[in-house]
Amino acid sequence: VNIYNPDDFVINGHTLKRYIGTKKDVVIPKEVKEIGDFAFSLNRDIENVYFHEAVTSIGNEAFSKALNFKLIYLPKSLIIINNYAFLGCDKLTIITDHPNKPNSWSPFWNSSKNPVIWGFNKYYVDEQFQYVLNKNNEVFLAKINDKSIEELDFTNLYQYQLKGICRCCFEDCINLK
Repeated sequence: VNIYNPDDFVINGHTLKRYIGTKKDVVIPKEVKEIGDFAFSLNRDIENVYFHEAVTSIGNEAFSKALNFKLIYLPKSLIIINNYAFLGCDKLTIITDHPNKPNSWSPFWNSSKNPVIWGFNKYYVDEQFQYVLNKNNEVFLAKINDKSIEELDFTNLYQYQLKGICRCCFEDCINLK
């Protein structure tokens, strides 16, 4: 995951007001505690967004219609998600360490009914994969890092039980046999 460029973000105080960059993988800056309304709305570039533990809220339609958005990890610090946060993000898989939907999240937070993987609390990145792990040593494969890969090697994951695979995980792996 690339280190973020501060020029890619419009930040007011601790609120990310707008993402103006063009990266596929976006790391939210550490000073951000809130993702503002429409902050990533209509973005055609982002595919993956990585939060840190200080983020506490996501605004209305913050990621709406980000058509190529595939993967987001929501930390336990996230206590508020407002209406239609992921509206129209039809490729998105949501991973969170929350065991279930907190009452403080809007009933319409995931109005597009994107798949949500609950209770996964450790996110890992290695040369081949990005994956999440829960307390029962179950692993969920989130993303293939090397798009030129021809075959999969799960050697690094041998001690875990494979629980699932994100729906867009292999999307760009054109050489996979």
